[in-house]
Amino acid sequence: MNNARFSTALHIMSLLAMDEQAWLTSRHIAGSINMQAAAVRKELAVLREAGLVTSREGKHGGVKLGRPASGIRLSEIYETVSKPEKSEKIKSPNPGCFVGKQINFQLNSLFSTLDEAILKEMKQLSLAQFYQRFN
Repeated sequence: MNNARFSTALHIMSLLAMDEQAWLTSRHIAGSINMQAAAVRKELAVLREAGLVTSREGKHGGVKLGRPASGIRLSEIYETVSKPEKSEKIKSPNPGCFVGKQINFQLNSLFSTLDEAILKEMKQLSLAQFYQRFN
């Protein structure tokens, strides 16, 4: 699980769920997350490509949800931003070692099982349901 990217994306999506019709700027979002606006724009581009957000340029530009929060599952957000990290595997395990020759296979199996369990839970929860926890 890529906690940092998912947490950032869920923060962004929760802000957008506050008022589904409002256009928020990357600067506004970055202020809430306490990160650079350029980094927020990179995450927004990924979310936009997946259809989770829509954006417009110009003086009254910004970003808003691509569809109602009630129709967005947390699993969609997770799958959109989750990419296996290079650090999830041991780079050069010793193939002569009993553990070394199997570690990456076993880690892949474990991470796959964990991802399945995480997705199963997140498929049950919409962005709207998650956001309601803040009220």
